[in-house]
Amino acid sequence: MKVLVFDIDGTLTDTAAVDGECFAEAVRAVLPITFDDSFVEFAEHTDAAILREIHAGRCEEPFDRISDRVHSRFLEALGAAFGRDPRACRPIPGAQTVFQAARVAGWTPAVATGAWRESAQLK
Repeated sequence: MKVLVFDIDGTLTDTAAVDGECFAEAVRAVLPITFDDSFVEFAEHTDAAILREIHAGRCEEPFDRISDRVHSRFLEALGAAFGRDPRACRPIPGAQTVFQAARVAGWTPAVATGAWRESAQLK
């Protein structure tokens, strides 16, 4: 099997900015701390890894509880952003064509992402 793997944010969908804004908003709502919301300073770039790094040494509440709360707030914020402006989740020009062309050429297109499953499904 020939598989062609695509990332979601910035590759298939023009959602990197809204995703980052909603994620930062959710973290700030749950953890009233400062952090680099450009996300370039983090060792890993998945939602869970970034949150774990933000949480480390800054919060006494267990990570799992923090993660659940941030995750819920993030999904609410992202859904609301897409509801307010459907263009906030538009495909990158040509992304759909590339998916179709890959199939025609005998490749199986697949999606890989550092996003939580539910936010990836929204996109």
